[in-house]
Amino acid sequence: MPEEVVRQLVICFLMEELGYSVNSLQVEKSLVVNGLEKRCDILGLDGNTRPFLLIECKAPSIKLAQKVFKQIAWYNMPLQVPYLMVTNGMVTYCCRMDYSARTFQFIQTVPPFSPAVSK
Repeated sequence: MPEEVVRQLVICFLMEELGYSVNSLQVEKSLVVNGLEKRCDILGLDGNTRPFLLIECKAPSIKLAQKVFKQIAWYNMPLQVPYLMVTNGMVTYCCRMDYSARTFQFIQTVPPFSPAVSK
């Protein structure tokens, strides 16, 4: 199964199980990181259209090693999203970022869509 199939399955899961809409998901979103143009696999937006969940997908044959976590951390530098997720379709890791404490915590579930919040 190629990475693209994993990406499409993740999109279906986000929409059918967690309440994300087509409009709240950006696929292969262009990012500029330290002057280099990169593309993240999936960027989930909250109800206020702010980046909320950054997802990196790999093919099932790719082990989710430190290199993959470094890649998503690199992509997250300009975004500073609250949640990161990496998956190869067989194994999924999701974490909540705490930028003030400069830490993160692995969580058991992927966060559902977060509706708009009035300011």
